[in-house]
Amino acid sequence: MPNFDHLDELSATVIRLLREERDRQGISGKELAKRCGLNQSTISLTDRGLRKPTLDTLLRIAAVLKIRLGAVLLKAESV
Repeated sequence: MPNFDHLDELSATVIRLLREERDRQGISGKELAKRCGLNQSTISLTDRGLRKPTLDTLLRIAAVLKIRLGAVLLKAESV
């Protein structure tokens, strides 16, 4: 279960939105990590709210999901 207590609200919302999109597309954390060229623990820790992702990580995830990070940020700000 995610624990976003130590993250700011915007970061937590962005992480949640990206995870929801990944789930919609049926992409596992392991597969996402492979496609992003990231370590699986990076994805796992981010999903669980234990690591705040870098901009590079967010851009890689958005690219794999074929979504615009800007659109995710705008949506996160309006939630």
